[in-house]
Amino acid sequence: MIDVDDPGVESSRRQKCEKGFALKQNGVILAPMVLVQPRKTIPRTLVRWLPLLLVFLTIAGIVVLLGRNVGSVGASGGAIAIDGGHDHTCAVLEDGGVQCWGSNTSGQLGDGTLDSSATPVDVCAAGSGPACAGGSRLEGIVDVAAGFAHTCALTDEGGVLCWGAGDAGQLGDGTTNSHSNPASVCVSGSGVGCSGGSTLTGVAAIDVGSEFSCALMFDTGIKCWGSDEDGQLGIGTMPPMAGQVAGGFGGFEALPQDVCGFTLVLFSFGQPAGIVPCLPLEGFTSVAAGGAHACGLLDSTGIKCWGAGPLGDGTTNTTGIPVDVCSDQFIIIPFSGEQAGISCAPLGGFTDVQAGLRHTCALTEAGGVMCWGQNGAGEIGDGTPNDRTTPVDVCASGSGSGCGGGAMLAGITAITAGSEYTCAVAAAGDARCWGSLLGDGTNDDSENPVGVLGLTSGVTAIAGGAQANHACAARDDGSLFCWGENSSGQLGIGSASVASHPAPEQVGGFAPKITPTPTASDTPTSTPAVPTDTPGPGTPEPTATPAPNGLIGDVNCDGEINAIDAAFILQFIAGLIDELPCPENADVNEDGATNTIDAALILQFSAGLLGMLPP
Repeated sequence: MIDVDDPGVESSRRQKCEKGFALKQNGVILAPMVLVQPRKTIPRTLVRWLPLLLVFLTIAGIVVLLGRNVGSVGASGGAIAIDGGHDHTCAVLEDGGVQCWGSNTSGQLGDGTLDSSATPVDVCAAGSGPACAGGSRLEGIVDVAAGFAHTCALTDEGGVLCWGAGDAGQLGDGTTNSHSNPASVCVSGSGVGCSGGSTLTGVAAIDVGSEFSCALMFDTGIKCWGSDEDGQLGIGTMPPMAGQVAGGFGGFEALPQDVCGFTLVLFSFGQPAGIVPCLPLEGFTSVAAGGAHACGLLDSTGIKCWGAGPLGDGTTNTTGIPVDVCSDQFIIIPFSGEQAGISCAPLGGFTDVQAGLRHTCALTEAGGVMCWGQNGAGEIGDGTPNDRTTPVDVCASGSGSGCGGGAMLAGITAITAGSEYTCAVAAAGDARCWGSLLGDGTNDDSENPVGVLGLTSGVTAIAGGAQANHACAARDDGSLFCWGENSSGQLGIGSASVASHPAPEQVGGFAPKITPTPTASDTPTSTPAVPTDTPGPGTPEPTATPAPNGLIGDVNCDGEINAIDAAFILQFIAGLIDELPCPENADVNEDGATNTIDAALILQFSAGLLGMLPP
């Protein structure tokens, strides 16, 4: 899913873009969330402070942070997040509503009908048709993710709603029923409303694959549901063992299950060596769902993947047990009666991961891109047609290891992975793609990145989808452009066509934004001295009396701008502390007040989602 806009403007709403995010306030979408996510990312720096921040965000006014009181930016309300399915597309609007367009054979547009549409239609919480007759339009949504024929949305209360095809349990309501209106994902119970049980809560981000769905939880775990045909739920399902009539693959789960891992037990008094039960894994900061595999970014900057291989662990194995994405492999000594296995040294230094149909790509801390998996159309981007079982650098030019004869792709801020293509947004605001869908006006494949026609500047986010043969990009003026297949109207340009559209075309209804007039803040800035009260548990505490340093955003004057500074602001606004260590650095957007908007800007900047703080 994608989010929109460029740095240097006031902001406060974060969303997911197929895989990108953005901040927006008062109708202005402002900065791409490089990590993702939002539809799926918890910044690594926030993991330690997350419980504290959640409390303060609630107390201080989550509505302000999400930017719900915004101005109009177009006939459809302005898109802040977008994601592409197989042949449908959905976008979150600035007012918290959702619009979808394209194929609707399973109710994946969510308007209460099975009618396909080449123009955006409102998703209906209840009722059907253009005006949600007999009901009302869906509201309160902050992210959306589209699969093969189903769609899921993240609510501003941390719940998940899904609609469309449910034959593999991918709607998460305990049944295999399909729905043309949104229904809550259940922890227990079944059916619309989770009869006899309860709904899923505490969700930070979502992503969906072909026939399965995943949620990143606020406790840093991941839950998945739907098809487990290839172990893509990550619940420990393994392929058939020698002598078994049937293996574990081929099933499904209609309720969310914890992604888990096994622990090897080498010695156990009185018991043979073996493994303990699959235990829930934690420490994830984002989740990405592909065609039949999924990956999670860890707070250690490493990545674990599971499902259909290649998964980046040096093999082509398919497994329901999460494995580390790695570089060098080494053979481990097998136990008696077992076959030798391959392990590897985990690779780190990643800030985002995106899963395509049969390949995966990750954004590095240095602004480069590494990919692995199948490479039938050049979607790996290393200048070769070779499949890769471990990550390789995407080459701006040249090919192979080290991009011989050329140079590695650099300066990238956001990525997305599609069916057989990958796209990226560069710091300069231009879009580049490689593989089978280039957007350069041709129907050619390319094993190296090429520029997208007409999108040479102002691009803030880009979205594809594991099942998508089309892509969309958002620009800093609020407009949306899509290209690729349009057989079901998934480009949103008012008509469907058998022929592919090889160059970007503007989506109707998403007009350039109107810059709002700044309004006075509701919280005046104070200029207190260094706090002297003893902080409560979990409260960041300066080790010495700080001295003013003029670094805007460095609220505790430790010479760094990070999540701790945002925590100080949120505590101050909520009245949990009386003074800020360095109040002169707290008014980040210089609107004359210290409030949740300043905290939001700091959080996005510390996560690398803003290139710079407003002057």
